Amino acid sequence: MMERTKCITFDKAAQDALPEHIQEKMKADRAKAREERILNRLKDGEQFTGTHFAGNVTPIEIKGEILAVKCERTGSAWHEDWNLQHTLWGFESGEYSFINA
Repeated sequence: MMERTKCITFDKAAQDALPEHIQEKMKADRAKAREERILNRLKDGEQFTGTHFAGNVTPIEIKGEILAVKCERTGSAWHEDWNLQHTLWGFESGEYSFINA
């Protein structure tokens, strides 16, 4: 009888049996995909907030490594330029989160 082929995505033992360099490549691919999803949501102007900010942030435009944003808090609004990479790291670390998860 033929053994059923499993999808490695759902087979932890098969994943753990892969060579280390393959596991590292898969991990890097997942991180890149997460970053691309965040970047696309920023490009779409989705509002987010942060653990150290009691307001909303709206992405306006990405200019190279700069993310232009509009910050709103308790009736006030202002514009700032943020470092795009630092913002992405903030999402990765859980410091920032999109309002419409």
